[in-house]
Amino acid sequence: MTAQILSCAVYAVLGALLCRKYLSVNRNFNSAFPVVAVFGVAFVLRLILGTSFTGYETDMNTFKAWAGMVDSMGIQNIYYSDAFLDYPPGYLYVLWGLEKLRQLFGLETGGSGFTLLIKLPSILADLFCGWLLYSTAQKRTNNIKALLTAALYLFCPAVLINSTIWGQADSFCVLLLLLAILLLLREKPGWMAAAGAMYGLGVMMKPQMLLFAPVFLFFVLKRKDWKGLLLGLVSAFAVIFLLALPCTRNFDFSWLPQQYLDTMGFYNYFTINAYNLYGLLGLNWRSLEEFPAWVSPTLTAASALLAVVLSGIIYWKSKHEHAIFAVPVVIISTIYLFAPKCTSATCFRRCFSCWPVPSLPGICGCISHFSASPLSTSSTWPMCSI
Repeated sequence: MTAQILSCAVYAVLGALLCRKYLSVNRNFNSAFPVVAVFGVAFVLRLILGTSFTGYETDMNTFKAWAGMVDSMGIQNIYYSDAFLDYPPGYLYVLWGLEKLRQLFGLETGGSGFTLLIKLPSILADLFCGWLLYSTAQKRTNNIKALLTAALYLFCPAVLINSTIWGQADSFCVLLLLLAILLLLREKPGWMAAAGAMYGLGVMMKPQMLLFAPVFLFFVLKRKDWKGLLLGLVSAFAVIFLLALPCTRNFDFSWLPQQYLDTMGFYNYFTINAYNLYGLLGLNWRSLEEFPAWVSPTLTAASALLAVVLSGIIYWKSKHEHAIFAVPVVIISTIYLFAPKCTSATCFRRCFSCWPVPSLPGICGCISHFSASPLSTSSTWPMCSI
C-alpha cells in the first residue's frame, strides 16, 4: 500500500509539472518519434511489470483454469459443468485463444510467460485507449497536448496496477464501451448498428457492462432516432446470440440469463475492498445474509435508479454532444458509491468515460482527483470538462 501511495504522489507531482510546462505550448512537433517513444516505453514498461508480478493471484489462477477448461471440455460443455464460472461466454473465447497460444509456444501453466499472456488483452487495450485519446485530442488541439493527454493515461499508476499488475479484464471492457460510444457519435444508421454490436460484445465479456445500457438509450431518445434504436438493439442481440449459440444445447438459451443472475449473487457482501459508503461504515466483507432479505435488492434498485436519474438529468440539460461521455461516469460513480457488492475494480470502468478536453483545469483536475483517492478508484482518468 505504501508503494501505491508513493507512486500516486510521484505521478501527481510529475503530471502537474508537465501540464504546467506544456499546456501553454501552441506548436506541433513535426516528427513521429515522440509518439513512437511514448507508446513504445508504455508497452515495454507493461511487459516488464506484467512479467515481474504474478497478478491478483485468485483471478489469475481462475483465468488460467478457465482457459484450460474451455480447451479440454469444449465451449459447448463448460456452462453445463459444475465448475465455478461467473463470466459470460465472451471473455472465455479470449481465454481459449490464449490457451491455444500457450500450447503453441510451449509455455508452462504456472510460468510467468503464461501469466503475461493472460494479461496481454488488457495491456493492448490500454495502448489502444491511449491511442484513441491521442488521435481524438489531436483533432481539438496541437499534438503536443494530445500526446501529453495520452501519456498521462498510459503511465497512470492505477491503470498500470489494474491491467498490468493485477491482470484484470476491465481495460478490455472499457475499450469496447469507448468504441461503442465513438460509433454512436457518428450518427449514421450503419454506425448505430456497429455501436450496438460493440455493446453486445461488451455485455458478453462482463456482466457489469449491462450498467451502461442507459448510455445508448439516452442517446437515441434525445435524438428521437427510432431507426437507430432498432438497428442497435438488433445488432446487439445478434452478437449475443452468435456468441452464446456454441455454448447452448438444443437452442435452450435459458442458461444465459441465469448466468447473469447467478453472477450477481456470487459476491453477497456490502463491499469487497471498495472504498465507498459501506467501506466508510465499516462493512467491508460484511455479508448481506446477516441482514433482512429485502436489504440487498432495495439498496441495489435504489442506487441503480439514482444513477439513471442523475445521468439522465445531466445529459438532457447539456447542449454539448460529448455530454454522452458524462453518462457512464455518473452511472458507475453512483453505483460504486451507493450500491452493494462493489469491488475495488468497479470504478476503473469510469476511467475513460469522461472524454478529455485538453485544458489545464481539466488535466490537473484529473491528477488531483486521482492523487486524493489512489486506492479507492482504479482511475478516474481523465477527469476533464464535458
